[in-house]
Amino acid sequence: MIDFVYGVIISSFSSVVLLSALVFLVKNWFIERLKASVGYEYSAQLEKLKSELTMKNNESLESVKHEVAKEFSAISMAHKTLEGSIAIAQQKKVDGVEKLWSGIVALRNSTPSAFTTVDVLLEAEFNRFDCTKIENAQKFSKGEIFEIFTSKIDDDGMVDLARLHVGEKLWFFFFAYRALNFRLAYEISESIKKNSLSPWYKTRGMRNMLENFFTREEIDKMDSMEFSKFSYLRSILEEKFLDEARRIVSGRDVGGDAIKYAMILREYSNYTGDYK
Repeated sequence: MIDFVYGVIISSFSSVVLLSALVFLVKNWFIERLKASVGYEYSAQLEKLKSELTMKNNESLESVKHEVAKEFSAISMAHKTLEGSIAIAQQKKVDGVEKLWSGIVALRNSTPSAFTTVDVLLEAEFNRFDCTKIENAQKFSKGEIFEIFTSKIDDDGMVDLARLHVGEKLWFFFFAYRALNFRLAYEISESIKKNSLSPWYKTRGMRNMLENFFTREEIDKMDSMEFSKFSYLRSILEEKFLDEARRIVSGRDVGGDAIKYAMILREYSNYTGDYK
C-alpha cells in the first residue's frame, strides 16, 4: 500500500516536472519567436526608412545642384556683363581724357602774341605800353578771339560730354585752364577798348578767379615773379591735369575730391559767360 502511494506521488511529481519543463520551453520558444518577429519588423522598417531618406537626400541633392548651377550661371553672366560694362566705361574715360587734353593743346598752340606781350611786361611798363601795338587788336576788341578759342577747344561740340566720363576733378582743371585763357583775352580786349593797358593779374575779376583756381602758395609765388606769370599759372594747370589724367587712364579710383571740385565749378561756372 505504501509502495503504491509512493508510486503515485512519484508519478505525479514527474508529471508536474515535465509539465513545468514543457511550459518553460513553450514560453521560451514564444519569446524567441516574438523577438525574432519584432527584430524582423524593426529591420524591415529601418531599411525602408533608410531607403526613403536616401531617396529624399538624393532628390534634395539634385535640387541643390540644380539651384547652384542656375546661380552660378547667373553670376557668370552678371560677371561677364560687368566686365564688359567696366571695359566700355574705362574706354569712354580714356576717350574723354584725350578729348579734353586735345582741347588744351589746341588752345595752347593758338596762343595769340598778345598773351606773350602782356606776359613779359614788367608791372611799371603796362601804363606806358601803346595798345595799338598789340597784334590783331581788332580780334580782341570785336570779340573774335573768343570764337577762335571756342573753335579750337571744341571743334565738334562734344567737349562737354567728356565731363560725364572723366569726373569733376579733371573737368575742373580743364575748366580752369579754359577760363584762365578766356579771362586774359577779356582783360586785353577791355584794355584795348580803353586804350589803357593794366596789369591783368591785379584786376578784381582775374584776382577772384585765381584765388579759387590756385592755392595760396601758388598765387604768392606768381606775385613774387616779375614776368611770365601767365605761363607759370598755365603750366600749373597743365601739370595737375596730366597727373589726374594718368590716374584715370590707369584705372585707379579718382572720385575722392569730386564733390570739392564740383562745388567750385558750380560757383564759378559762369565766369566765361561774361566774355565769350
